[in-house]
Amino acid sequence: MDIVVLSPPGREAPVVKRVIGVPGDQVRSTDGRLWLRLWPVQEISTLPTLRPFPAGT
Repeated sequence: MDIVVLSPPGREAPVVKRVIGVPGDQVRSTDGRLWLRLWPVQEISTLPTLRPFPAGT
């Protein structure tokens, strides 16, 4: 699983987003299910232990 950490202007806390597609991928949501290309995305109900992300890197 890939994640992106953003620091939007005006927000104190960073925003963490999960990457589900890259340019050229077809991503859609149907009936509450996420699809990448022609296959349903396997949802992960628990995350591995995350390490703190050093500020400014």
